Amino acid sequence: MNVSNNENTKSIKLSSDKNSSNITIDISSINTNITRIPIVITVNKNCNLGSLEFLEISFNEDIIYNLDGIKEEKSIILAELYKRLNIWKYKIIVQGFNNGLEKIADDFGLNLNSLSQEERNKTFRKSPKDVIQENIKYIKNSLIEIKSTIDNAIENKYNESDTRMIIDKIFIDSLGYSIEELKTEQRIQGRRADYILSVNNIDYIVVEAKKAGMTLREKQVFQATSYGAYSGIKWALLTNLNQWQLYYINSGDKIEPELVFCIDLDVIRDEDVEMLFKISKNGILRKGLLDKVREKNRALSQANIISTLLTDNVLDKIRTTINKDSSYKVSNQELQNVLESFLNL
Repeated sequence: MNVSNNENTKSIKLSSDKNSSNITIDISSINTNITRIPIVITVNKNCNLGSLEFLEISFNEDIIYNLDGIKEEKSIILAELYKRLNIWKYKIIVQGFNNGLEKIADDFGLNLNSLSQEERNKTFRKSPKDVIQENIKYIKNSLIEIKSTIDNAIENKYNESDTRMIIDKIFIDSLGYSIEELKTEQRIQGRRADYILSVNNIDYIVVEAKKAGMTLREKQVFQATSYGAYSGIKWALLTNLNQWQLYYINSGDKIEPELVFCIDLDVIRDEDVEMLFKISKNGILRKGLLDKVREKNRALSQANIISTLLTDNVLDKIRTTINKDSSYKVSNQELQNVLESFLNL
């Protein structure tokens, strides 16, 4: 049951600002059949109450309890108003639950699963993860709708101008950019970049678009990333409508493009749509998503794995494990020689 500004629950009101929340209860208007009113705090399923920096309870502006020791709980009954001999009183409870609101509601005989979707939406705030999944689902459905147009453009070898009309549609209808945020024909160092994706007046990604199905070559990768390097933009996207390649631009004395992802829209795959979400407007607004993909790639790269395997710490652990079960005591150098042979170094 959601009592937050619910017109059907005029006796109980919840008002909140940045730092505090106030519950106002009009005792005189409460149904006479109600004898208990629990006061509950819950957080979404990806968080816990231990993440709260500060939490205290007060009645009539008198602080009566400062919570501590609350860590893993996802919901807590802070206090309860109860009626005894027709007189309303309150008591501090501070009973935590590792489950969410559903557990508390169940204990009070309320089945949240029986609520309508509209009522559930009012009761629960969507977690950031849920919001992201909704965005990904939207992008996927949008791409499925436009898939036949993409296939037709590739089959009929659309020219660059016609191809860009479809790319425009993907950026705007699927990835959520407005026309103003989709800057076209931007001049950079005497040349023109096909697009620059901009959010809140900040340029994030420079885009080089080629005609549908055209083979993407190193020359075009350099062209796209050089635009970014000259303009100070760190991300460059190269696409021929079907294939989408995102690069991080390492700029210094020499421009070194670093491939972050490469996807094909020949089949609409969930993992590919997740990557496209990261270059959507909503993905860009969630700071650090692209950086996390890049860091994951770097951490799991063949070069990083090999160099880690050949460090003294790793060799020490392998040697210790082998020597426990062998009468021959191997050395780190012998292990390194074998590993280098396995890895064709």
